[in-house]
Amino acid sequence: RSSGHTINRATGCRPMMFIVAFAVVVVWCGCVPCRALPSWYDGHRAHAHTRLMIDAYCGTNASDTCRPPFDNVSLGFAELGVPAYVRHAHAGSEGLWWPAASHPQAEWDPFIQRTMRNIPSEIVKNSTALGLATIQYYWTYSSRYYEQLHPSWAARDIHGKPYSSGRGNFLCVNSPWRQEVIRQLTEAAQMGVASFYYDHYAQPPTGCFCDACSKKFKAQTGLDMPKNDSMTDPTYLKLLRMNSASVQEHWEEITRAVTAVAPKLVHVLSTFRVSCANNGDQLYETTALANVNNMTVTKTEYTLPIRGACSVPFGTGAFKFPLDIGLAYGWSLARDAAFGRPAHIWAPFIHTPEVALGSAAALMTYGNIANLDHTEARIPDTATFEETYAMAAKVNVVLNSTRPRSWVAVLHSDSARESLLPDANQSHIQVVFPQIAAVETVIRQRAPMTFVTEATLATVLAQTNHNRPKLLIVPFNGKFLTSAQQATITAYQNSGGKVIRDPFAGISWQRPRDRLHAEHGLWQHITTVIGEPPVSVVGGAFSFNNGVTVHASSFQRPSTPKEFVVMLANNLTWCDTNRNAPHPPQPPPATKPVALELRLASAFVRAVDAVTGNELAAKVTSPQNISVTVPSFQHLTAAHVQCSGPCFA
Repeated sequence: RSSGHTINRATGCRPMMFIVAFAVVVVWCGCVPCRALPSWYDGHRAHAHTRLMIDAYCGTNASDTCRPPFDNVSLGFAELGVPAYVRHAHAGSEGLWWPAASHPQAEWDPFIQRTMRNIPSEIVKNSTALGLATIQYYWTYSSRYYEQLHPSWAARDIHGKPYSSGRGNFLCVNSPWRQEVIRQLTEAAQMGVASFYYDHYAQPPTGCFCDACSKKFKAQTGLDMPKNDSMTDPTYLKLLRMNSASVQEHWEEITRAVTAVAPKLVHVLSTFRVSCANNGDQLYETTALANVNNMTVTKTEYTLPIRGACSVPFGTGAFKFPLDIGLAYGWSLARDAAFGRPAHIWAPFIHTPEVALGSAAALMTYGNIANLDHTEARIPDTATFEETYAMAAKVNVVLNSTRPRSWVAVLHSDSARESLLPDANQSHIQVVFPQIAAVETVIRQRAPMTFVTEATLATVLAQTNHNRPKLLIVPFNGKFLTSAQQATITAYQNSGGKVIRDPFAGISWQRPRDRLHAEHGLWQHITTVIGEPPVSVVGGAFSFNNGVTVHASSFQRPSTPKEFVVMLANNLTWCDTNRNAPHPPQPPPATKPVALELRLASAFVRAVDAVTGNELAAKVTSPQNISVTVPSFQHLTAAHVQCSGPCFA
């Protein structure tokens, strides 16, 4: 797909596009039983995001219609070559956007009550006719109607005051509200929508003190609700853990119900700060949230892993890691917590072609979906986005249905970090910093690395295919592992897997040079145990404060073992898409040439950059040992490598 496709203006259709957009592809989830992600998602790594609120666009004139581009935005995105886009189908506490059989008329938006229009269904029909998939955004946390009808359903703070956001008061997931959400979503899912997008967090992270939570807390712990909301209170910590578990239960029940009526629907689920190395130093949600359903993918945001409470480990000075390492950590964790399924990552406030290209290149390099935000009044805005979607269309050919190569796996443990809270300093020193340092060690070499989480550990290590990690790094003291985790790791070792434990024991995090020395020692240990990596990059300078200039990740699809792709991006941190970023941020200089060092299991055939179409020069020192020259590039190189047989042992 690219902007070069022509549209029949009479029908609004591209020939065969519907078949392409909704084909289902087989994906690789290790040993986990899984459905296939549809190709509109897995095979297209740059999407679009907009809003189009019903209250702002509809019913504001005498004719009771909607002003552009509310009804025709699909045509604008189709002109641009966008394969899939996010738009709102319920934005806050307003009524439903269709005449819902599952809910009384008073719960419908006033515009719907007057016109009887079914907006979600219309969105699907208009988009499908153009070969586009729609990801419908549902705010599932507020309802003016139900809050007024059932005030006891409101989520409340310790003083009994309802928690509020700019979109209305929160309704508690432990109240009957959950069943109302299920009825809404199961009805909406049967309209043919490709995906639901669940933004924000489902429950206040500081805990809910409503009647439903009080009863549940008493039943589970035998305790009364805490008298204060300080993390120094052990009872309050128990409430926070119940709060987090309730969110997990909430999404498991909702996605199970929706999948029962719409098996191919993709759930794009916001995981709040789960993609942060320190999770914002809070007891709220865990990486298990990425697997509430095997059609779930994680939603996060471009800079979220290094902003706000997540930014504590990153920056300059003692106790700090480079910002690019924080981004790479968060984007990789969002992907790997879902068994390598591409995360859906929102890149907002894009106003220049360079920012669009840079953000898409960075997110695709880590195997994710670049969800590029579009200003409504400027859609399709070809000047800003055309080149980016054209670049993505070329990359889709080689990245489609791939999963990250795993040579070294790093264990990320939520429970280890949480066990030391509320002492965030000790949580960082004993768990968070060692986890980040292990990741930084491998990323500096641009060698194949993935995460395993507590939820994926047993499945990933039990794999028998060629993508089972050769080595597992347990970055922290073994005292934080459960007996079941210890047994899983022992079984992995007994079957030939290698393990490095607690490689940073005893170092002073206050002396950053000590950290770099320890990371150098860890890399030497890795290569001593399992040899040199099958893929690495030489060049792309590393500096202590600014990190790595050229980032690289390797991907392969199981059905094509004779080929793989190495994605390379130029500098992750210049393209700050956060609202407060300088406007417009200036792109860095083009990279200097770098060398892609390959150590293959069969003879090298060729390497081609999918972005430019140019064959890459290769120096073959032996049939399996090759140095591929990647010329200078501005944003992205996608080196597609072919071998005479399976590329990896």
